[in-house]
Amino acid sequence: MKKLTLTSQEREWLLPFGAYLLIVVTAYYRVHELYDSDFAFLILILFAVILGRLSSFISDWLPAVMLLFSYEYLHGYADKVIGRVHSTDVIAVEQKLFGTPVIAVWLQRWLYNPAHPHWYDKASAVIYFAHSFVVLFVGFALWFFSRDKFRIWVRLFVYLSFAGFTTYVLFPAMPPWMASQQHLIPPIHKIIDEVLPDGTQGVVSTMTSNLVAAMPSLHAAFPMLGFLFMLRYFRKIAPLYGLYSLAVFFAILYTGEHFIVDTIAGIGYAVGIFYLDDLISYLKRRWKEQRRITFSLELPVPKMLHRPSPLWEPIAESDGNPRAEKHY
Repeated sequence: MKKLTLTSQEREWLLPFGAYLLIVVTAYYRVHELYDSDFAFLILILFAVILGRLSSFISDWLPAVMLLFSYEYLHGYADKVIGRVHSTDVIAVEQKLFGTPVIAVWLQRWLYNPAHPHWYDKASAVIYFAHSFVVLFVGFALWFFSRDKFRIWVRLFVYLSFAGFTTYVLFPAMPPWMASQQHLIPPIHKIIDEVLPDGTQGVVSTMTSNLVAAMPSLHAAFPMLGFLFMLRYFRKIAPLYGLYSLAVFFAILYTGEHFIVDTIAGIGYAVGIFYLDDLISYLKRRWKEQRRITFSLELPVPKMLHRPSPLWEPIAESDGNPRAEKHY
């Protein structure tokens, strides 16, 4: 990672912009409105303009953003391809592995009081919605400080997003709060709607929401992917990212947004994508090396058109006969 260097203009704007972000987050939290990834992306564009890096931001981010929004758009149609929504089979697996009641029911019975919400209720809701913000802001920090790591992060993010989308098409699954509403599990509260009644207001997510995209949990997958990434490239940040990941795991279970089997599946997807990318990179390197070797072996060897004449001829040894000597 390159040493951080900021121009005088960047240093001048960095503190005011940080204060602006703090005010925005506080204001929207106070009015119970949290915005999704499209709003976060607008903030990043503003930051790029302030820093005078808009052109490089567009060239580096445009492919990733187009893929992100195409994923968000398709995400809303994933549950319409296959009509059957999985519920009882997921519940049966969870109960077989972890007992009865399911983890979400157990956590809410132990911790949640609708009449007197606790600080961790709102904190869990905010952590749940911060999912897309964190992914984009980490990407922006990498783009700002280390372009090569940013490209790796974007590639992993896209791979994981579309792996999740493919599973949502083939295996649409209910979250716990929906299963509770259909009396498949004991009653639980949809805590996010109760403590943040206005929910999210993201333009894309509002238009293309998918309520049966629980398996795997990308809310668990992306923090896990980030933890593995930090563990490899930025070890000092990895413990902090690990704590954030644990907070996300707790939040999605406690709020009834995911079963624990969804969470485990999301973690498995993240680990699989992370090391699959390693394998793909290794195979690409081997293929390029093999092509280089094959190309060098196939190069034609130039043929000698004629044998060059020596510039001098050796003098024959004399055997005492003067006629045997070579004269010039």
